[in-house]
Amino acid sequence: MRRLVILNPVSRGGRARELFRKLEPELKVALGSFEVFETRDRLDATTTVRKVLSEKRFDQLLVAGGDGTVNEVVNGYFDGGRLLSKTTGLGIVNLGSGGDFFRGLLQVSQDYPTALRENRIKQVDCGHVTIGGDSKYFINIASVGVAGNIMYSRENSSFRAGTVAYFYHTLKSLVTFQPRDMKIAWVDERDQKQESTVKPLNIFVCNGRFNGAGMNWAPQASISDGLFDVVFIAGVSKLKLVSNSRLVYAGQVAKFPGIKQFRAREVTIDPGSMVRGEADGEIYESSGFPIHYKMIPATVPLVM
Repeated sequence: MRRLVILNPVSRGGRARELFRKLEPELKVALGSFEVFETRDRLDATTTVRKVLSEKRFDQLLVAGGDGTVNEVVNGYFDGGRLLSKTTGLGIVNLGSGGDFFRGLLQVSQDYPTALRENRIKQVDCGHVTIGGDSKYFINIASVGVAGNIMYSRENSSFRAGTVAYFYHTLKSLVTFQPRDMKIAWVDERDQKQESTVKPLNIFVCNGRFNGAGMNWAPQASISDGLFDVVFIAGVSKLKLVSNSRLVYAGQVAKFPGIKQFRAREVTIDPGSMVRGEADGEIYESSGFPIHYKMIPATVPLVM
């Protein structure tokens, strides 16, 4: 088995290299030999994955990092809208401070260590988000609204790692965020077009289940059903949002005040003015352009 580990040394607050070196002997016993590539800059992982997939050099790619590194690697599986490999398994050695996609993956994998060793893969769904002429892929959750501001605050702070940091930046961002009308249109699971105008605090477009270091926004989401679980929060005070946050961590999002849920193959949000969003924790902005999310079923060869 030819394996490449893609290590992001700045994950886990800069401790990922140290943590990986401690794990490395155990990984070699479990998996055999492998090569290691350390990222140095943003998008290094994407560029490297495209190169090695085009060269067909490895049977399995292992992401040693967090959700952002997983996102970069997923984007590397595509080039010009074309999937580069259906058979090179994407595995995860979770070294992130949140590890939200990995958290959901463990819920659906019967035996993840064995799946890694044997390179058991399943082609799972992947989301695609387009804003104007820019686009990218995401495998977990994308959103628009206050979550984009939360991630922006977190990325520009030295206090970044873990659930407590995420909760702090949530409170900070909620104070200044003002919801405004957005138009949302979607194609539902029966291929029927729907639309509405809402004033959301946030809209989540979910392929996976968790984000924000353990917030379970979509407990019924599946990465292999060809559908997004769309969740938005509107018409609720910020105080209620904070005081009921325990329901989200407990996977009881249906009881959360102001929640609306539906399933969709495609979603278009017209924000009307500048808004931030995030996809797998990676920030994006729209200066008023519509934001289009489309499900691409059964694409990424995920180890599970």
